[in-house]
Amino acid sequence: MFGFRKNRVHEPVDLQHAENRKYDPVVTDRLFAGEDCDVVTGASGPFGRCATNPIPVNGLYGSFKYLGKLSAPSGSCFFFHKVCTVDNPLSDSLLNVYELVSIDGSLWDCLFLDVYHPRRSNNCPQGLVLHPYIKEVGDHPYTYGVNVFVENFPYDLPTHLRKLNPITTFADRAAEHLRQKQYTRPAHHLTSMDGILVKPTHTVIHDPTSGARFYVGPK
Repeated sequence: MFGFRKNRVHEPVDLQHAENRKYDPVVTDRLFAGEDCDVVTGASGPFGRCATNPIPVNGLYGSFKYLGKLSAPSGSCFFFHKVCTVDNPLSDSLLNVYELVSIDGSLWDCLFLDVYHPRRSNNCPQGLVLHPYIKEVGDHPYTYGVNVFVENFPYDLPTHLRKLNPITTFADRAAEHLRQKQYTRPAHHLTSMDGILVKPTHTVIHDPTSGARFYVGPK
């Protein structure tokens, strides 16, 4: 019964473990050495929305698969990009910080992911929806997001998707959505972005159009 609950949100754990073995051996070892958990031990604060309670996932593919299964309450999935890396107060690894906007423009968000875990968390940040695993469809890493900073986000996202994703229909669909809607960061989202703790080595990029400040660190 416990095993069923663990597997119902994402693909079975044995498939996640098999995916871990596709990385460089050093990365694979770090993934399996990480805590097998839905919430990191010692976490505090709102899940996924602060460095003290990041979302545990298994590597880069795990990050894409997790973010790709999220949607806003409206049912719309997300565009996303990585805005920076920040110190992890719970371990010696860095956290990846992603900015998201729902495709229908109804919600902007910012999530913190901890990538050195053997599987993905089954928990979901408050106010979002994490869709269940469908065996016939499976979990796949092709999403409307990238692991790099997109300066004119989300409008320049299709260009980055075409570089990353061999399935170009994702880039084409993203471009079509972007032609149909205007995306503007709300004031409360800009405030939350300004509150992100960053390392001194990060470069601050200011977007004069939206007022957003981004903190871009070494890749």
